[in-house]
Amino acid sequence: MKASATSSSTLSTPMRDFLLVANYKSPSHESVAVYEWTRKWQIDATGYRSRSSRWELFGYLDAAGTGEFTHCRIPGATPSSEQHLIIASTWNVNGSFAASSLVYSFNTHGVDVTSTFVLRQAIGTLGSHDAECFTTGSGETYLLLANGRRDDNTRDVPSKVYRYDRTKKFFVSHQSISTVGCHDIELITLPPPPPPRSGAKQQQKPTILALVANGASFHRREGRVGDKHGKEADLEEEACDNPSVEVYRWEEERRFFHRIETWEANGCATYVKAWRTVPPQSDEHGGTRILVAVAIERTATEGLPAAKQTTPRVKGGAPKADSGTSGGGSYDASVLVYEWQWHNQ
Repeated sequence: MKASATSSSTLSTPMRDFLLVANYKSPSHESVAVYEWTRKWQIDATGYRSRSSRWELFGYLDAAGTGEFTHCRIPGATPSSEQHLIIASTWNVNGSFAASSLVYSFNTHGVDVTSTFVLRQAIGTLGSHDAECFTTGSGETYLLLANGRRDDNTRDVPSKVYRYDRTKKFFVSHQSISTVGCHDIELITLPPPPPPRSGAKQQQKPTILALVANGASFHRREGRVGDKHGKEADLEEEACDNPSVEVYRWEEERRFFHRIETWEANGCATYVKAWRTVPPQSDEHGGTRILVAVAIERTATEGLPAAKQTTPRVKGGAPKADSGTSGGGSYDASVLVYEWQWHNQ
């Protein structure tokens, strides 16, 4: 590889395993390196037979500016009729954030990169740095693409939800979510609470939550500023003045995401990761304990605590910062870990 990897993803099928690595600064035709997990038997000079397993370069995809990958499984009537799609969200191509994120169909019988990963759709995005897929209880598949930046540097760019149209065999626009400098989206699927009595039929469906990490906003102010060469430009600045994390819940009946909470962590959030405790810990009301880690790239304002909380407490109660402090207004920031008690209602 000619450049370090900025993102990677794995795709596993009953027959083959692949690793996709985004080489952000490599030439376009080598922008995504594809590796296949190989298992080979070897015989040494003494006749001893051993098995060797490793990642081997399979080829390259021309997907310049890829920020992240995700694997979408489209359920079928039978296992053999399932579809597997790979989505590459595109951050920047040739200096422009207005680019296309790419959808590839996966052919398990392909003999090379172009026959294994077949380009099916290009979706216009604006500085897209993450992609996530989920399938609802009704069997429909949706794709989230995080948009974060326009070419004029503004960051108030809605992220988008797309629904997979089985007839047309591509994604169609479904919903816009208000985000600012969105850099990452984390999906959590929580199982439904147990039936009220033993042997009763399960009525509720799993709960799907989307945690959105908002980055910096961008402001233009009145006035001009000169650089070291004497050139004047508009007065511009970035600011970490957005809700660091916004939590959305999927409403199955209405088929859309509804915002239920906002978390202020006094900084620009770049990544968010959530996991349930194992074994699950519940309180007397059947709540599920979730831990959420939020990576803060830069803090906002001096003198404010690292986890100032303004959560409206719509569902689950306010998350509690477990550890981590941040220096004011600098890149000397921390990863904040929240403990969240979710009550599935």
